[in-house]
Amino acid sequence: MIIEFLYQRNKILIIAMPLPLYIIQGIAFFLTILKSEETATDYQDSRKLDNNYEGSEILSSTSSNNGLKIISIINLSMTVLQLFIMMKMFQKMGIKFFQRPYTWFDLTFYIFNTLVFYRIYSPEPSMHFQRIFETFGVIFFLIKTFYFLKLSDRIAPLVSIVFQIFWDIRYFLAILLMAILCFALAFYLQGRN
Repeated sequence: MIIEFLYQRNKILIIAMPLPLYIIQGIAFFLTILKSEETATDYQDSRKLDNNYEGSEILSSTSSNNGLKIISIINLSMTVLQLFIMMKMFQKMGIKFFQRPYTWFDLTFYIFNTLVFYRIYSPEPSMHFQRIFETFGVIFFLIKTFYFLKLSDRIAPLVSIVFQIFWDIRYFLAILLMAILCFALAFYLQGRN
């Protein structure tokens, strides 16, 4: 979305602003994920087993958590900067801005990215919900990567073909998803027995 807007104006701006921001944000996002897992593992290893311990992982408030908070602040600042750019684009494009699928992928990624930040700074940051938010954040970040890959003349047809294939088999994928969900629920219920 940012790329198309700037590509029409000036090709140099693509390299100058959105792509480096995207790369920095991706590095900060993945470092946030890795550092939060490291912090949770350190806390779990240092915690003594007692009768009240039920296996829940909570981020510790040690010095290793300070690095996580710094990285997550960098990540959130990149998200705020990207949202500012999106607002400027909305002012120029109008309602057509929300008719593009990549706009919604970007917004969804920013929502999950902000939720991860909130879970890190909450008083009892349980890793259970944070991992779910991180998982969806990674998925939408990789979908956003396809957007940047469409700028290359050699890769753009391949990305378009992949999206067209998924669009053509969408009904099959819906039936397959229902079947997988049924079996997953059945095995989950049997496992609880």
